[in-house]
Amino acid sequence: MVVIIVILVLIGGFFLWSSNANAPAVDQGASSNVSDGGSDLGTGASTNGGATVGVSADVSVEGGGGKLPMSGIVKYDGSLFEPAQITIANGGTITFMDTSGTSMWVASNVHPTHANYDGTSRADHCVTGYTGAKPFDQCAKGSSFSFTFDKAGTFEYHDHANSSATGVVIVK
Repeated sequence: MVVIIVILVLIGGFFLWSSNANAPAVDQGASSNVSDGGSDLGTGASTNGGATVGVSADVSVEGGGGKLPMSGIVKYDGSLFEPAQITIANGGTITFMDTSGTSMWVASNVHPTHANYDGTSRADHCVTGYTGAKPFDQCAKGSSFSFTFDKAGTFEYHDHANSSATGVVIVK
């Protein structure tokens, strides 16, 4: 039975390979703004001009070496963020989604102050009545968190409740 499955996989791979060899060349400058209208958009990552980007990219802008998405999804399974690195255009929004059911607390590094994005510490920006610039900090556990990055840079983050779970957002 296993031998038959292996043979079928090899035959299928050959047909896929041979049909791609005869396919017309792809214009590397072309882009597509395809959305499947609501299915789970954050199930993986793709590469675009050397930058890892989330699957959801409804709108994109020109940036360092290609089109950069204005949005992305990062999933958290209770111990890891996926993708661990994501690149978006300046002004773009990343949505962090907890898939473990235990909740998360997304916060910019350095743990425990969370001060790297806007210079204010967690003690400053997570208090009731804070009116300053919006920090890259969820400020409490939750099942999802969206943040719009309005400045370029490389921003490391972690789950405040599990600081060994980390990731990076690159904004260009």
